[in-house]
Amino acid sequence: WKLYTYKDGYLSISPKPWSPTDLSKETQVTIIRSKRIDDWEPWPRLYPKCKSSVAEVIRRAAEQGKLEGRDKIQFEIISADFIVTTSEDVYLLEFNTGPVLRDPEDHPDVHDAGMIMGALQIVEPWEGGSEELWDLAVECKGVPPRPGQQSSIDEL
Repeated sequence: WKLYTYKDGYLSISPKPWSPTDLSKETQVTIIRSKRIDDWEPWPRLYPKCKSSVAEVIRRAAEQGKLEGRDKIQFEIISADFIVTTSEDVYLLEFNTGPVLRDPEDHPDVHDAGMIMGALQIVEPWEGGSEELWDLAVECKGVPPRPGQQSSIDEL
């Protein structure tokens, strides 16, 4: 397994401060892309923490046999949601195996074309391509593939 993390995603900021007693959608569910994450001042300090936490989860899952190798080369784009405290502690909340990927034609200001092209460059390099915003976070071995059975990130 090779896990890469992408440095330049989007930040979704709730319009209301979180509260355990406020169950409104605006407080509990934040899916609106607020801005590019690299425009967020704490990001250079937080990115290494986020990268490390997802790497550790994938490393442990592979070691414990919760992820299995496959009999073909492929890749998946998943997203990870984090909670960041005011003291800049980072907590991994969840992985999303079906992240919303936006097309530049429909969303010219908040699209994912660069991320997707960079991921493709990792898998199948071509002249002029760039993977500079992707970092190799961890490389680890998992359980060999079993015929007819394949685990996925959903089973974590």
